[in-house]
Amino acid sequence: MKAVAKATFPVPVPLPDATAERRARRRLDELVKPVGSLGRLEELAAWLCGAHGTVPPRPLDDVRVVVFAGDHGVSRTAPGVSAYPREITAAMVRVFCAGTSGVTVLAREVGARVRALDIAVDADLDDVPEEVVAHKVRRGSGSIDVEDALSPGEAEKAFSVGRTVADEEIDAGADVLVPGDMGIGNSTVAAALVGASLGLPAHEVVGTGTGIDESGRAHKVTTVDRALRRAGSRVGAPFDRLTALGSACAAATAGFLVQAAVRIDAGGARRGLLVCRGARGPRPRPGRPAVVAGRACLDRTGAAARARLARPETDPRSGAAPGRGQRRDPSRARAPCGQDGDRRHEHPRRTLVSRRRSVLRDGMLMSVGTLTVLPVPAPSVVDRRVAGTAMVLAPLASLPLAVVAALVVLAGTGFGLPTSVTAVAAIGAVALGSRGLHLDGLGDVADGLAASYDRKRALEVMRRGDVGPSGVVTLVLVLLGQVAALAAAVASGTGVAAVATAVLAGRAVLPLCCVRAVPSARPEGLGAAVAGTVPPRAAATLVATGLLAAAAVPGFAWWHGPVALLLGWACAGALLARAIRRFGGITGDVLGACVELTTVVVLATLSAA
Repeated sequence: MKAVAKATFPVPVPLPDATAERRARRRLDELVKPVGSLGRLEELAAWLCGAHGTVPPRPLDDVRVVVFAGDHGVSRTAPGVSAYPREITAAMVRVFCAGTSGVTVLAREVGARVRALDIAVDADLDDVPEEVVAHKVRRGSGSIDVEDALSPGEAEKAFSVGRTVADEEIDAGADVLVPGDMGIGNSTVAAALVGASLGLPAHEVVGTGTGIDESGRAHKVTTVDRALRRAGSRVGAPFDRLTALGSACAAATAGFLVQAAVRIDAGGARRGLLVCRGARGPRPRPGRPAVVAGRACLDRTGAAARARLARPETDPRSGAAPGRGQRRDPSRARAPCGQDGDRRHEHPRRTLVSRRRSVLRDGMLMSVGTLTVLPVPAPSVVDRRVAGTAMVLAPLASLPLAVVAALVVLAGTGFGLPTSVTAVAAIGAVALGSRGLHLDGLGDVADGLAASYDRKRALEVMRRGDVGPSGVVTLVLVLLGQVAALAAAVASGTGVAAVATAVLAGRAVLPLCCVRAVPSARPEGLGAAVAGTVPPRAAATLVATGLLAAAAVPGFAWWHGPVALLLGWACAGALLARAIRRFGGITGDVLGACVELTTVVVLATLSAA
């Protein structure tokens, strides 16, 4: 078994009879009805004929649901990834056995059978039938963000259990098998497996799971991203992917799927198919031995659409209830399940272009609304992709601030005001135009760094609304430095160019502080939303563009501007590194402090030049 599993699970999976499927389609077209009027129902009827190799298909007299239950270590080390505590897993197994869960009630209404199996529940279930725990692999899978989910031996055992269970159900006369899984944290594991299988980043595969809010989803994205980085290149082989990022339930589901022609339910089963197929690609293939019964919880951001192996038959919009693919109409467990026949599917390229435009629009709205006082509509969606776009667009969104500051300097110079007064007015206009957001962050970071070497204590100090002595001193020094530097630049006739360059350079540091390797200090807040969202290529492009633009700043030698930017960004980088060591990552306050530090360094460098 070990050699088989580590190869690519080369288990022969019989494909539906293509000839029978074509005959079924012809027969459907010859019926007295408009061609294709039954929509998805016709596709599923043809698929079922192909699976049975006969037209019409055999009656589905014995429908069986198999629920693999197990806990996932990630719900212990990162409890915010789910809206429910991990104890729910064991409780749900008991509910399955009592026959009072949603899936068991619905199955009973249509005569289907439900079998729940404890594969890796982190509890001793002494009060359930012995056959429920007979296939137990271990107590809880490992936490994928800090360790492998399974040892190779455990993965092999779980995979073998899945195949054995499929054989048992088929030998007992099952016509259709519906796999599902139950376990707090399972959608986090599913997202990690889908991301690793398809090469997608965490923010594109993580959804809201059991109903967590946006801050919880941001924490979940960080957790999955940490797991993907930890696994590294080991996820290339399906077996290694299971051991590193899966779970005992995922391995059992993979074995179950390759052993039988099945209908797939929910994200857990879909991730198993990705694994057992060796992640050959996300597109449906003719002659597939399985069809999707339910839309996965991770199908929130659109990335799961790329990972989808076949269209789901229902879209229940429900929580993580195993077997939910049959929830709208349980009787469909006996017949070809269909989607609405009039559902229209957009052209993939149009959908992609529309999504990119939407992300750009929402990113710009988020950036302008966060960094300035300009009244703009709220973004329609705020996810990590939009947040990353907002950071990249920060210099462009802050262009009005630079223009206002430059106009203030022009007006002060034109009216013959003292250079210090002009400088104070310009710096004040920028602060008011940004709601003092960055100055507030600077004061909080100064207090946090000076408060305590204890990370938790430092973060608590930063969260408070008041400003301590360290914050006050830092704010005074930075503001005096900005005013003095700008006054010197105004006196030399370069004030307009200097203040505009400094304002834009300060905001350009934001995407540099949010590149992929930068973690978040908290599971919630602005830092959690933007940390690690900016691709390195986008950051490099911004740096190159900024340096080229700085070389053309009027009133200075060509190298003055680039040197000022590099010095400002280097100082911000040093502050960022210090914050990551002390706080464990970035927060919105850290970003604001980096903006103000960059601004004062760029102004001072240009005024000296």
